[in-house]
Amino acid sequence: MSKARRDKELLEIDVMLVSERIANEADYRARGRHLKELPDEVLQQRWFAYLRREYLEIPKHRTEGNDIAAELALRDLTIHVPEDIAQAMQTEVDRIILRHTPERTH
Repeated sequence: MSKARRDKELLEIDVMLVSERIANEADYRARGRHLKELPDEVLQQRWFAYLRREYLEIPKHRTEGNDIAAELALRDLTIHVPEDIAQAMQTEVDRIILRHTPERTH
């Protein structure tokens, strides 16, 4: 890969991350900034607790979910997802697609 191509890809990643951060901040503000009054130290502790769950504990749940899905497939079982869960899943997919779809100008 050429340096120019690598630089372009890195720039695209930076733009995507900035866009994600801005969208996240706007969403958080719209929901009322419920963490605003927390002291810095408490906010940092909550951040570390979140990171531990997300990167140390959640992968175990993901593995469990993948194992369950694999076993269901191996048994050739069809599971119908309850409507509330299906809707939550669709909402999350739509949110991800919206955040990562370039705006089209006409």
